[in-house]
Order: sequence, then C-alpha cells, then structure tokens
Amino acid sequence: MNLRLGLLAPLAGLSLVAASVGVPALAGPEQPAPRVVDTAARSADAYHPGHAASDGVVGTIMPAGPDRRSKPRPPARPKVKIAFVDSPNLSYLQIGEPVEVVVKVRPKATGGRVVLQRRAPVRGWEDLRRARLRASAASFRLDTSVAGTLRYRVLLPRHKKRPKAASKPFRTSVFGTPPPIPPVPPPPPMPGPQGDPNQYAFMVESRGVPARWNGCVPITWGYNPTGASAAALTDVTEGVARLAAQTGYTFTFTGETDAHALSDELRTEPQLLISFGNDVTRPDQFEPGSNIAGRGGPRMIYPSNHPGDPQEITQGDVLLRTDGYSTALNGFGVGSRYGRLVLHELGHAVNLAHVTEKVQVMVSGAFPWTAAEHRGYNLGDISGLKALGTGAGCFSQPRR
Repeated sequence: MNLRLGLLAPLAGLSLVAASVGVPALAGPEQPAPRVVDTAARSADAYHPGHAASDGVVGTIMPAGPDRRSKPRPPARPKVKIAFVDSPNLSYLQIGEPVEVVVKVRPKATGGRVVLQRRAPVRGWEDLRRARLRASAASFRLDTSVAGTLRYRVLLPRHKKRPKAASKPFRTSVFGTPPPIPPVPPPPPMPGPQGDPNQYAFMVESRGVPARWNGCVPITWGYNPTGASAAALTDVTEGVARLAAQTGYTFTFTGETDAHALSDELRTEPQLLISFGNDVTRPDQFEPGSNIAGRGGPRMIYPSNHPGDPQEITQGDVLLRTDGYSTALNGFGVGSRYGRLVLHELGHAVNLAHVTEKVQVMVSGAFPWTAAEHRGYNLGDISGLKALGTGAGCFSQPRR
C-alpha cells in the first residue's frame, strides 16, 4: 500500500489537464476522486485552441449541456450601393460638370450619417462631407471645380473605423475645357453660270426667228422606263425641273408610257417624251460601234397661224442610250455625269443646237464638269432658253 502510494506520488502534482487523460487515480478516504472539468462551459477565454491542440486534450472537452447558450450571430454586414447622377462617365469630366453620388445602404438603416472621404496624397483618407441617411439613402455632390484625378469612398454610420464598412473606392478624372473644335468649313459655293452669253444656236428657224413651244399653256411630259435605272429616272426628273426654271415653261407629268421616242409612232400625249435604248433595241438611232450617247429634238412643227407668231413646236423627243454613257456617274456633280447628257438632250427638244464653247451644256461632245465650273446650264445655254421661253410671249392663235 505504501509502495503503491509512493509510485503514484508524482502524479499528485499533475495539472488538471493531465488528470483528464484517463490515468487511473486512487481513491481513498484521505484523497477524493478528481472530476473532469468542462472547460468549454467557461468563458471563451478559458479555452485556448492552440494550447489544447499541442497537448492533445481536445477530445476530452465535454459537449455543451442542453442549457448552454449559443453565441449570438453577428449582425448582417451592411451593403453599400453607389450610383452616379448626371454624368456616369467619371473617367472624363469637364470642370464644373455636376456629379451627384447617391449612397444606398442595405439592409435598411435609419438615422446615422454617412461620410464621403477623399484620398489625400500624404494624409490618406480624409473626411469631406457628412450626410444623414434618410430612407436608407444619402447623396453628395462631388467637387469638379479643379482639374485632376481624385479617389473617393463612403463610410457607413456604425462602422467608420472598420475597413469593411467602407465602400469600394471610386475615381474621378476632371479635365480642363478642351480647345473648341473648329467648325467644319462648308463646301465652297457652287460657281455661277459661266461662259459667253452669245454662245447659243437654234435647230429650226424661219427668217431668223426660231421655232418654239407655246409656253403660255402647260406642256405634258412622260417617259418610257424600259431599260432605265432608277438613278437615270431621277436625273431625268431633275433635268426637266432645271429646264422649266430657265424657260418658264410649265411641265405636267402624265406618268409612264409605252411609246418610244424618235419613232414613227403617232401620239398626242405626252408632248415631251423621254425613252431609253441602245444599238440592240434601237439600231435605227444608235449605229453599232458609234459613240452617240443620246438624241433629241423638236417634232411636229407647224407654221405660224398669225403673221406675228413663229413656228410652233407641239412635240419633242429625247432618246438616251442605256449603255453608251456607262462610264458616267449619275447626278450633276463633278466629272462625267449622266445629268449633263439629260440637260443636253432636253435642250435639243426645245430647239437648241450645238455650240463650240466647251463650258456650255450644248457643246458638241461629252465633257466632264470640273469643280470650278457651273454644273448646269451656263450663260450661253440660258440666253438661248430665255429666247425660246415664256419671255418671248404667247401665241396669238395656239394650235391646241
């Protein structure tokens, strides 16, 4: 008995942790049995996880009893949502451009103040403005009066000293007013009519007096679209409008027709007919291998009904080649243009003849317009059209 007690005497000096490993302790009347202590039932500071792991006694900690209270859950971490009003592009702001920062906190929070901070080069984050939360939202105006790049963030009311209570930093770049962009210069004005005003001639004359249309009554016109492109028809419409502007004639469009210009067909309407063809469809007008791009002229010319009246033109035809002017562009711009061909043949239809001055539309041959030239009827053309137009007066006894 004494020997056994002597062997166990060193155990009496062990700590409580060592006694809980399961070493049998002798019970006797002079030494009560030790009891295992639930260290987890004490305060959180009584249990040091690192110490327990190193001593190998984690398994001896008894589970908490039914009356143990669990730790309260930490409150939900607030979430910050930042929106920018007036200018969403913060990377490029002009001086003085208004920018409003709207802060929304979730879950909903009432009262308290949010703080707008700006990053200073040396001092770090510094408070700029405070705003009280109203309905979980607050707003700030950013300073854009000085050019530069700045960083901002927003702090929440109850967690100003904790980094996770701040919003993610955002950056603004404010620039000075850029130099004004010079306005695009307008295109140079179109040159006015040019050339010799005496450069005009007539196809049909009687005793020095040219035959002409009776411009005091409307002149009907139409076209046969067979073989023509939509762009060519647009040029024809524009050409008739330009002819009317220089002669004073009133042209009334009667629509499309099946009639062919410069043919033996008899017709009463339209008076001015425009159609299209080539050396295959109209070999009678376009010889194979020829460079003729169009034909036109007056038809049905009657002698005067009155001694003071000239010969009267009652019909006119224009035939435009569909493949003889293939290198020309549509319109009335610079270069070889289909519009110039249309104006030329319409001039023939009202009794204008060829001239020699290159700048005139009625010159013999296809010449491209230059940027320095007037792209339309020029002074000689206009003089001839005025002599044939309404300015010459009405017919005393018109045939219609």
